[in-house]
Amino acid sequence: MNKKNLLILLVLSVTLGSVLILTFFYHEGLSEDDRTVGTNTAREAILTSGKTYEVGEDIEPGYYDVIYLPYANDYRVIFRGISLSKDDKLLNMPLNRGDEFTLIVEDKNSESKAKLKFAPSSFDDFELDEQEQFTLSHTGYYVVGDDLPAGEYEVQLTSAAEDSYNNNPDVVIYIFTDHSFKEKISNYYFGKVGYSSNIKLVENEVLYLYKIREGLDYEIEGNSTYAMGYEADDLELLFKKK
Repeated sequence: MNKKNLLILLVLSVTLGSVLILTFFYHEGLSEDDRTVGTNTAREAILTSGKTYEVGEDIEPGYYDVIYLPYANDYRVIFRGISLSKDDKLLNMPLNRGDEFTLIVEDKNSESKAKLKFAPSSFDDFELDEQEQFTLSHTGYYVVGDDLPAGEYEVQLTSAAEDSYNNNPDVVIYIFTDHSFKEKISNYYFGKVGYSSNIKLVENEVLYLYKIREGLDYEIEGNSTYAMGYEADDLELLFKKK
């Protein structure tokens, strides 16, 4: 083999190796290094209900703020079990290559449509105000030290609308050790406005905030489905530093 052919073989080997390494990491999922405005691979997309989407084919992998768009009769749309309606949004939602999800309209009329905007996450910081407190009001994932200040807090549910079935709100916080979500440290339930808990937020831990909804009533391929689900927004959690 002459030097020219050897050089071509070497280049091809390095290229193939790079592709295999990249493929491996994509299948491993997003890393913490991807979680900045500059490194986030997400690209804006507007998706319509009634379809199943594959990440990497129909939408790029990355971190997204998922925003409900006014459309037709403003039907609720369900994304990953979370019901969104007008003015709702989800923050910092990770979409890994190979993931699949279906957007479902919560309406007995299967012809109804709704739209969601998937925008690259802005990763807004929540800083303490002059009273040493901050408020969260959107379902989503928050990294302590990046999005939220670390510290010990008294956390109180100060506002939450009744769910669509006129039940008391049940707002939940899960705290994970890190970005992998493999180990949950603790969870906190706020079943009524005024409920409070003492929570310690430690650097690099991940806080997931959502609101439970008593039931979701929608159709999949003509079959009515009723199940426990989640509802976005219509809540305020006050974090007051101790």
